[in-house]
Amino acid sequence: MAKECEERKGQAIKLLEKVQMNYEKQANKLQWHIEFEVGHLGWLNIKNFKMLETLVNRFVPKYAGLYKIIRKPHPNVYTLQLPMTLVTHPTFHVSKLKPIHEDKKKKD
Repeated sequence: MAKECEERKGQAIKLLEKVQMNYEKQANKLQWHIEFEVGHLGWLNIKNFKMLETLVNRFVPKYAGLYKIIRKPHPNVYTLQLPMTLVTHPTFHVSKLKPIHEDKKKKD
């Protein structure tokens, strides 16, 4: 009886590890790692910025930019060169930035 209990415990542990690996795989599926270089341009996600009440959300673009990256104080944090009209702190997490994807046809 004790031997059977130990076998079931071992099977349960293996199943829990398998489920945990699946959870981790699903959680990391949406994460994408982007590296920007100082001096490059990027789009800024303005979804959570406070806008005028007269603007309807569907007419406000999701990204603003193109803004130059002037500093990288942390591996996932970038400081942008923002215009004076945009009153906000210039440092953003990489999740708030979008890289520029150049069209290969334009290069040819």
